Amino acid sequence: TAWSGARGRRQALRSQRQATTFGTQEYWEKFYSGDSADSKDFEWFCDYEDIRPFFHEFALPVLNTSSSRPPKMLVAGCGNSHLTCDLYDDLCADEMAVEIWNVDYAEAAIARARAAAGGRRLRHAVADLRALPEETFREKSFDVVVDKGTMDALFCA
Repeated sequence: TAWSGARGRRQALRSQRQATTFGTQEYWEKFYSGDSADSKDFEWFCDYEDIRPFFHEFALPVLNTSSSRPPKMLVAGCGNSHLTCDLYDDLCADEMAVEIWNVDYAEAAIARARAAAGGRRLRHAVADLRALPEETFREKSFDVVVDKGTMDALFCA
């Protein structure tokens, strides 16, 4: 019917407006500062066990390449995911020395990531991935960059 078609268009427009907010720092700051269960613990798309085989096949060989320094890994838009902790636990089980950075531009997300890290030796930075601050990231390079949903949010901006 014409009414259901109009309703469908209204729902699509509402979804499109909501998606455009995913590209804003304000949206994510509010999301991670909230008291909902999702703001405290949420895995977008999948958890580490789902991507572990791919990580071992594609990223681990890069991290195992010998160099004069420990390999560096950036987790882009870490949010409140347990991905970084799972990566750390997996890699450190083999006693690999990896410098792992959690980066998100929502301060509330980094606060949650830092709390979730517990005693794990992870690095954290509140930063915009499009312009990482030189004072924090002097080398300007990472051996591996892991992204589980940040590109989607950036494309919504």
